[in-house]
Amino acid sequence: MITKNEENFLAKCLDSVKNLVDEIIIVDTGSTDRTKEIAREYTEKVFDFIWIDDFSAARNKSLKHATQEWILILDADETISKEDHQKIRKLTQENGEAYGLIQKNYTNDTSRQGFVLQKHQQFHGFVPSSIVRLFRNSRLFYFQGEVHELVEHSIKTANKDWLKTNVSVNHYGLERNLGSKTAFYQHLSLKKIQNQPTAQAYYEHAVQCKELKQYRQAEEYFKKALELDLNHLTLYNLALVQQKQGKYPEALENFQNVLELKNNFAEAYFSMGFIYYQLKELQKSKQYFTLAVKNKPNYVDAYINLGAINEKLSNYNEAFDSYKEALRFNPNNARVHYNLGVLEEKNHDLPAALKSYHKARELGYANAAQRIELIRKFLKNKEKKRKKTN
Repeated sequence: MITKNEENFLAKCLDSVKNLVDEIIIVDTGSTDRTKEIAREYTEKVFDFIWIDDFSAARNKSLKHATQEWILILDADETISKEDHQKIRKLTQENGEAYGLIQKNYTNDTSRQGFVLQKHQQFHGFVPSSIVRLFRNSRLFYFQGEVHELVEHSIKTANKDWLKTNVSVNHYGLERNLGSKTAFYQHLSLKKIQNQPTAQAYYEHAVQCKELKQYRQAEEYFKKALELDLNHLTLYNLALVQQKQGKYPEALENFQNVLELKNNFAEAYFSMGFIYYQLKELQKSKQYFTLAVKNKPNYVDAYINLGAINEKLSNYNEAFDSYKEALRFNPNNARVHYNLGVLEEKNHDLPAALKSYHKARELGYANAAQRIELIRKFLKNKEKKRKKTN
């Protein structure tokens, strides 16, 4: 591991693997909190490394201290579940050189590309990515790249291969300190371009620009990446930053280009639906959101948008069905409960609307309390009028 100021995560990480591994090696890059103190409760092999703006250099320093046959790489905000320990032990007894594990990046942002709905602790689901984290201790295998460092390139250079597995790495820090972390990564990714101007380097820098909402710069670097490698993910991200800038014709064209490369890409259909919604072309918007859920049946945000569009089109039954589908996959979505309340009001079912608004308020939806109060006043006045009439 390499660490810096990880006192809030480190113990949980090390507890998850202390009974799996034979040695724990931690290279610290300048912690000012209790990180090293916590680390020393688990291992004597805690080493300092003077930071030189290069994650690979720090990673490779940690590899030099490894004495065992296999290496497992983790970050402090990650864990390995107990049920995967035996799988890892079995892999180290086989003939492979390296193994790709599934990094589960837990988040509540259901709109993230590749999001998989699966309740885990306080998270609604995760975004998966395959990454080599288990490999033989060999001088041929080392990390490359100042940022987003990978060992895969050196494995390939050594004419070796890695095998995909179903072993999971649980990653909990996807969104922490996003602003400062992204700005730091942006600096390193620009340095990476200067040293090695590959499509991947341009792509990584563009992503950092996008995260910092520097959309014009992001568009420039995504285009540079595409000049070197026509890739559907790069095209998709180019279209997204064009959409963010209001360049709807260019964005729509590139989302269509994405679908020509990968016709089941639900996020591209979703984005096209959103643009047509912005353009007030509701039927087209509905068409593309429908294609999004067809290609990704648990796409909660697409169901929500379908509900909103059907509501605008006065297709109340379809809107109701869309919201119910969203709740089937995410029962605690406050926005959906609120939208259901609005729809039930329009259908003059005030008891059902109150129930939906109460649930939305319970889940923290800001406007729900106001709607509850308005319905209560309406029912109270209605009751007064009824008594006067009688």
